[in-house]
Amino acid sequence: MPLSEHEQRLFEQIERSLAEDPKFASAVRATTRDSTPTPAAGGRLLVVAGLALVVYGVASNSVPLAWREFV
Repeated sequence: MPLSEHEQRLFEQIERSLAEDPKFASAVRATTRDSTPTPAAGGRLLVVAGLALVVYGVASNSVPLAWREFV
């Protein structure tokens, strides 16, 4: 979706302001990068949760089988 003329002028004004103040621009870049979780972190979390579910599933299915053998 294209920006309106007003939004485009504001965007250009922000760009000029950032170009004039490189210290502020680097601070904004550093803040944005540090506060955003990486996709790899989400993937690791999903892998750990999946493994936990597999272990739980195997353990919960093993217990009833063991009880049936002794009963």
